[in-house]
Amino acid sequence: MGKQFGLMFLIMPLFVPTTIASYSIVGEKVRRALEPLPAAPVHTWELLLGKCLASLIPSLIITWGAAAVFVLALRLIVLSDRVYQVILGGGWWILLLLGSPSLALIMVAATVAISGRVNVRARHSRYRR
Repeated sequence: MGKQFGLMFLIMPLFVPTTIASYSIVGEKVRRALEPLPAAPVHTWELLLGKCLASLIPSLIITWGAAAVFVLALRLIVLSDRVYQVILGGGWWILLLLGSPSLALIMVAATVAISGRVNVRARHSRYRR
C-alpha cells in the first residue's frame, strides 16, 4: 500500500502546474491583462519562461513538501526498517527527484502552449452582459 502512495507523487506534478499554468494565460486573457504586454520591453520567450517557472516552482515545492510529510509519516508508522527501505527504495527517490520535475516541465510546456492558442473572446462576450 505504501508503494501505491509513492505513485501519487508522480501524479501531483501533472495536476498542480496544469492548474496554475492554464490560469496564468487564460485568466489573463479573460481579464484582458495580456493586452499591455506588447508595449513592454519583454521578449516572448522571457514572458513564457516566467509563466512556466511561476507554475513549475510552486508545484515542485508542493510535491516535494508532500513527499517529505509522507516520508516522515511513514517513518513513524512502519514497524520495520526493512519495510521502510522497500517502500522508499532508490527508484522511488530517483523518480521523486528527477521524474517529478521532468513531468511537471512537460506538463507546464504543453499547458502554456495550449492556453496560448485558446480563444476566449467569444466566451468572454457571452458573460459580459
